[in-house]
Amino acid sequence: MINPQFGFVSARFERCRVATGRGVGDDESRAVDGRRGGVWNKGESEEYLGRWTEGDVIGLAWDLEQRQLLVAVNGDSSPPNGVVFQIEEHAVQHAMYAAFVAS
Repeated sequence: MINPQFGFVSARFERCRVATGRGVGDDESRAVDGRRGGVWNKGESEEYLGRWTEGDVIGLAWDLEQRQLLVAVNGDSSPPNGVVFQIEEHAVQHAMYAAFVAS
């Protein structure tokens, strides 16, 4: 089974072309994983109550003014989706880029 993690990384994210066990959410980046039910940052996970199934369409948004990561599943951003991360002001010092990893 594939475990996708969708999120945003900064320019400091170290991209790698080989399997390392590290991906989006394992450093300063932020990720959400609806297969295993977690939101990830610095390699640590908190519970995410949303669940994804095969065929779901996942939407992500990064609100720069409110410093929030938002998720929609099949166009629905109502809880448990919507805001899944509130980012501290000091944590967003660089541009953020959409990213995806699957293991």
